Amino acid sequence: MCLYLDEFQMQGGGLIDFAGLTDLQQYEAAMKHLNPERASQWWSWFRISSVTYSMLRRHQGNEPACARIWNAHLSWSSRYPYFDEAENVEMVMRCERSEAQGKKMSFLPTLIKMVRFDNPGMQVRETAWRWTLASGGAPAAPRPEAPGGAGRPMADGCAAPAGPSGAAAAA
Repeated sequence: MCLYLDEFQMQGGGLIDFAGLTDLQQYEAAMKHLNPERASQWWSWFRISSVTYSMLRRHQGNEPACARIWNAHLSWSSRYPYFDEAENVEMVMRCERSEAQGKKMSFLPTLIKMVRFDNPGMQVRETAWRWTLASGGAPAAPRPEAPGGAGRPMADGCAAPAGPSGAAAAA
């Protein structure tokens, strides 16, 4: 699949820690850890725009959250040398029509999977560590918590960001 090309894998090590973050915080962090070259590849742009749309729907009515989602998406996408804000807004909002036609949308787990792929030398943690005490009183090895709360309340999308003229972009 075009999302998982070896050219997207970056060097380096460390930890990307999503544990304990809200979905919005995870989205913002994930957008910062994607290979910048993905902004130049159409298939990545298409999938990431779908994730952005699903996040906007999830946070519909929460304008500060929607502004953060748009900011993260446009900051990532602006890495494309021929970046056009209006084109990006149109691509995200086009997902509304696709969804109405019964097409599947991408969600946050798709974005996190891309981050894992792009950063093979980094540990990506999504769940909190649960500590238990061993019989001697010393902490036992941590175990990841089981992920919970898979519900995804959906509603209509958030308003598009204001364009360069200050007017909201058309959907």
